[in-house]
Amino acid sequence: MNIDLHALKGAALALREKLEIYVEQDEDVAELAEELHDLLEAAVDGKVLEVIEWEDVPGGMMIDDGVFEDFEGLEDAYDAFRMEITGGEGGLDEDMDDEDDEE
Repeated sequence: MNIDLHALKGAALALREKLEIYVEQDEDVAELAEELHDLLEAAVDGKVLEVIEWEDVPGGMMIDDGVFEDFEGLEDAYDAFRMEITGGEGGLDEDMDDEDDEE
């Protein structure tokens, strides 16, 4: 599976922008920003050449638990980034869609 480096860079920049908006307001956002820092930098610099497994993207559990739902656009930006860095694989949501198709 290939990574679209242009789309990944755009998603990384959008997520980084959202994190910068909220990082001073919430320590969970600060933790997420710290966990994602190196990966975001690598994505922006075009250094991510292989897909990452859905569950290996830092911060996924916090996003999935709705920790950031009060921060406008943060979850959407994270989801877009996670989708790009995993090569377009949708993780559990995609698996559920596949099950619906089988019925």
